[in-house]
Amino acid sequence: MTIHNLYIFDRHCECIYFQKWSHQRPSSMASVNATSTTTSSKTGGLLNSTSRMQSAAIPGNNMSLEEEAKLVYGVVLSLRNFVRKLSGRQDGFISYKTSAYRLHYYETPTGLKFIINSDPYTESLRPVLRQIYVQLYVEFVVKNALMRFDNTRWTIGSSTVHDIPIAGDDDAEAAERQETQQIPAGYISNELFRVAVDRFIRSLSVFE
Repeated sequence: MTIHNLYIFDRHCECIYFQKWSHQRPSSMASVNATSTTTSSKTGGLLNSTSRMQSAAIPGNNMSLEEEAKLVYGVVLSLRNFVRKLSGRQDGFISYKTSAYRLHYYETPTGLKFIINSDPYTESLRPVLRQIYVQLYVEFVVKNALMRFDNTRWTIGSSTVHDIPIAGDDDAEAAERQETQQIPAGYISNELFRVAVDRFIRSLSVFE
């Protein structure tokens, strides 16, 4: 079983966080379209909107993270609204599965949307997404004194911790992580949060 990546969207449909995990064995997918590849470090760092991702849906076609996130959100929004119409419940949409992957979904009362993509055989990760929100997002983002709330968008001050050493990082990976530090306004660039999420995901029994 494999966990591929994590998206967090705010109430304005903007992707405010993305983290990807590399695995020893090549995985069959990394997004709602098909297999995606990227040069992120094996600790799964933040990628900004200029990062390029290779989409297998159209061979040779490069897709930016921003474009990829819009497709993910569009699929989720359509399915969520469809399920709500059928069931009449606000929280009826939990996940959907294809032959290549499974998308897990959790929405908070404030409109934050947490999405994880995994292999199709992974059991529901909705409780995992809720833990990320309650235990990690609240602790490292909401309670962070450097974060400020402006017009329902999170931004962060320039004093964010970036230099936390990660076990297993070599010089190339450290340089690559340094290149991703310039995160657009509104994105969560909190290194403590990123490291906490990485450690939490890697501690799960479903992570390989």
